Amino acid sequence: MVLLTAAGPLAGQSSSGAWREAAQQLSQSVRDLDVTGFLDALAEVLSGEDSRSVRLAVESYARLADELCARKEWSAFHYLHQRTAAAFSRISDKSAIRELDSLRRRGRAWRARLLAIDVAALHSDLDLEACCLDALHDESPAVVRRALHYLARDRKIPVVERIVARFLALEESRGKRARSDEESSEWSRTLFAFRSALQQLLGVDLPAAIDWKNYVETRKESKDFFRPPGSSGKPGLTEITLFGAAVTGKNIVFILDVSGSMVIPDPPPADDLAQGPSGRTVVGDPRRRAMDEEMRESRRRIRRAKKELTRVVRSLPDDVRFNLIAYSSDVRPWKKLMVRATKEAKEAAAKFIEELEAEGITVTDMAIEEAFTDLDIDTIYLLTDGAPTHVGGTTDSSSLPPDARDLIEKIHGRVAELNFLRGVRIFCLGFRGAEEKFLEKLSVDHGGQYVRIR
Repeated sequence: MVLLTAAGPLAGQSSSGAWREAAQQLSQSVRDLDVTGFLDALAEVLSGEDSRSVRLAVESYARLADELCARKEWSAFHYLHQRTAAAFSRISDKSAIRELDSLRRRGRAWRARLLAIDVAALHSDLDLEACCLDALHDESPAVVRRALHYLARDRKIPVVERIVARFLALEESRGKRARSDEESSEWSRTLFAFRSALQQLLGVDLPAAIDWKNYVETRKESKDFFRPPGSSGKPGLTEITLFGAAVTGKNIVFILDVSGSMVIPDPPPADDLAQGPSGRTVVGDPRRRAMDEEMRESRRRIRRAKKELTRVVRSLPDDVRFNLIAYSSDVRPWKKLMVRATKEAKEAAAKFIEELEAEGITVTDMAIEEAFTDLDIDTIYLLTDGAPTHVGGTTDSSSLPPDARDLIEKIHGRVAELNFLRGVRIFCLGFRGAEEKFLEKLSVDHGGQYVRIR
């Protein structure tokens, strides 16, 4: 059982005797899976501010982290990692800092190398950019993905060129370094992380490393080389899109909101032109009068979502695995785990989609949690028109449900735990009425993109 509560510094003054006692407590905490005890002892061990203290702390952290992950204690591991990185960030002794940086470069435990990257993000005496560029060549795909997490914010052309060069080298050697199906999946997920990082930096989406190389080479002298994500208005060169979002990934889960508000018909895009500055319909506009009942039915959100999702599912190549999760007041997965996109599976999925009806509220948190139970996913597409709620909406359409803000905060925290090191990309697609700030943040935080459905 993992012991996890708030941790505080070990009482008493630092001394040789206190250090040895803390070192023993550190080892015992690892054996007991006692995260709180570990963090208490860690503060005293690191007060030694020397190479020995750093090595002991890093090695002990790696053992405890390994055990937590083996037991799938993701929340405990995430908490341990964050607090340990913060503890290391307070080290001031130069020799101790050098030892930590040395362990990043030569440490045998990949979680120790990962820890060093996150410490570099917090410590002013460590060069985060250099650490992350080095880490692009790490043997662990999780470490590479963590480096890309930071480099995706580093808007420098030389950094982009280094990312592209490493992406190209890895894509050309795809599969050669993997010794198992699990490791192959990890490297496949990492290739998508390269693509996502470049998408965040450059605002376009391209399907292969060579396309990124060509794009950078031809545009690096351009003044608008770094464009806001989505500013081009084009999904890129991929063949399949979902409401304009490029459908990529090899292990995809589509999450569809089928709450009651999804029966609402949206006006056609041209209707926006028929509205004045206040948003009211301009009287007498012929396009508004021409909108008959058939058009109104075809613009119902649930019908649009089902039609588009069915088209995408039927277009999936057979080397993709996928699943569908519908949700409203409860969560209804099509399958327990993803299945290969065979002709039979795609037809069965299309039937599942066709039978969906819109009713109930919007338990978005539960649907996302369900998606993450499949450990092989690399991409999530979430389609919704509202804010998360367990109690329903209000009579004022401009207001959030009373529990929405708390749920949104919990979702962000929970997905950060669930997706830590997994690198699952999350693309959010919102109909009118969707809580866009929530969806935008969820997408940006997890290597995806937010698309407004018009």
